Amino acid sequence: MGETSELITKLNKHDPEALSEAYHLYSKLIWAVASGILSGSEACSREDVEECVCDTFFSLWEHPEKYDSGRGSLRSYLCLVARSRALNQYNARNKNAILYLEDFPHEAMEEFPQPVDYGELYTEIRNLSEPTRSILIRRYFYEEKPRVIADKMSLPVKEVENRLYRAKQKLSSILSHLREVK
Repeated sequence: MGETSELITKLNKHDPEALSEAYHLYSKLIWAVASGILSGSEACSREDVEECVCDTFFSLWEHPEKYDSGRGSLRSYLCLVARSRALNQYNARNKNAILYLEDFPHEAMEEFPQPVDYGELYTEIRNLSEPTRSILIRRYFYEEKPRVIADKMSLPVKEVENRLYRAKQKLSSILSHLREVK
């Protein structure tokens, strides 16, 4: 019972059986995508994950024409929709939350000079004062734009940009010094 062009055709015709089939095929995967993002927040619950999964399939039902088979599989499309919805939900629930580094991949710090000892870098980021630490994490780990960060944290955009610049300078200096000491 794999993905077929017939399923896509039925979805475009708003056939309820097609939506049921898509749900059967992909709901566990979509649940994994949504819970992977939302379960990391104390502000998000199991119901939030369920809502994200339902919203993903509702979006497919309401706008099946947004899926373009030329750009990828239905599976990939639904994962992207779920990821986007989960991130939006996460950001809305955690608007003023303090962010932590433990769950982020090293690739998020490509902005800093190489080579970088990520353990040392994470330690130094944790040592930054608020709101600089949260601004840096939102920018380089959540990939939020300075304007979005400013809006969420009720700060002027210029202050966000200045704090990012000064934090990067400070971290680069600390890491350079640590490399020299070794």
